[in-house]
Amino acid sequence: MSIQNDNIAVDTPFCIFVDDLPFRTLISSPEKLRELALGHLLTEGVIKSRDDISEESIRVGRADIYLKNPVDLTEINFERERVITTACNTENVDMSILEGLKVKEIDAPDPKVIFDLMRKLNENSVNFKATGGTHSAILSYMDDDFIESAEDVGRHNAIDKAIGSGMIHGYPLDKCILACSGRLSGDMVLKAARSGIPIMCSISAPLLSGIKVAEKTGIKLYGFVRARRFNQYTLD
Repeated sequence: MSIQNDNIAVDTPFCIFVDDLPFRTLISSPEKLRELALGHLLTEGVIKSRDDISEESIRVGRADIYLKNPVDLTEINFERERVITTACNTENVDMSILEGLKVKEIDAPDPKVIFDLMRKLNENSVNFKATGGTHSAILSYMDDDFIESAEDVGRHNAIDKAIGSGMIHGYPLDKCILACSGRLSGDMVLKAARSGIPIMCSISAPLLSGIKVAEKTGIKLYGFVRARRFNQYTLD
């Protein structure tokens, strides 16, 4: 028997405070924390853009975000866990909250764009290749112009980081495609919808909740993107 060193994915708690009140604790990878904090607030409906933030302080383990206008966090946190682990057991979406939530209608992308994006997702999954313990997400324009990528021990967190990075840099999210490695559950697709992202794809399967959210919000949803094939789950 031989003993060898191994690379291990790191998971640590990251607490997000909004106007000095505890909002969420995410179990996450300890990098791109600003992107994670701001992206999470956007995809959870606390803010609609970076302009809603008056002040921010990000450090290891904690983010303090101050808003220009007060938000009822109790209503947003209703039936949501305050601590979100890497298990991400938050699949149920109250369909009533989708009323009026629609992404901008956009033409279906060339299949080559989707295949190239998934290839870039794989190429940028450095931590996954080293540890096998992370998820990945990547944001791109419709013309296949690469923008941002992120990895995290949580699949929701990876999406928050990619979206947060796009928001911080001022990219028009309504002209972007979001690709990820995790299954497409309702709350995953809802994150894209709240960000205005019209197209979402994954190497993994969709869940029924994800398809329902996509249909309700107008998102074009693609799953099982592998080699030179994919499944499309919503109509153009």
